[in-house]
Amino acid sequence: MKKSELIDLLKKMTRQITPADFAFARKYLEEDMKEVPDGLRRKWIEAILSYLFQNLKDLAKLREDSIEDEEIDENSYKEIIQRIRNNSKSSKSEAEHFRKIAEAVIPYLIFIARKPVHPPETKFPGGLKIRKIERRYLCPVKSKQMNSYSFCEFCPCDKMDSHSW
Repeated sequence: MKKSELIDLLKKMTRQITPADFAFARKYLEEDMKEVPDGLRRKWIEAILSYLFQNLKDLAKLREDSIEDEEIDENSYKEIIQRIRNNSKSSKSEAEHFRKIAEAVIPYLIFIARKPVHPPETKFPGGLKIRKIERRYLCPVKSKQMNSYSFCEFCPCDKMDSHSW
């Protein structure tokens, strides 16, 4: 699949996303992160929703002639969509709203914008956060989250070493 084809698909998906989807996505994240300490949970939820919204707007405004129309790895794309669906499986309808947003934004971040999956301002345990140096992103948790639920292996961030802290 070409990037232009993916952009067309993702833009169609963005037109189906409403403010109500974001309201229900907030409820989903609040439930999903109920074990995270309250102060941190609120900051993470705000950062995630803001990042999703901003990138959704960026995707909607994207001009296809502003990108190099190269092939994307379709198997990686399919795996990402499957992980989103597996991660947001819940009997609650809020999960469906979050999934709808994530299926448009996460592939955009990974394949088109080449930006981190996590909001760059998110502070991880230990106080570290993603850093941008010139055009590279460095992530302090890149090598710690390699599992069938994470997107780290697809994320364009590089692993942050101790010299980058």
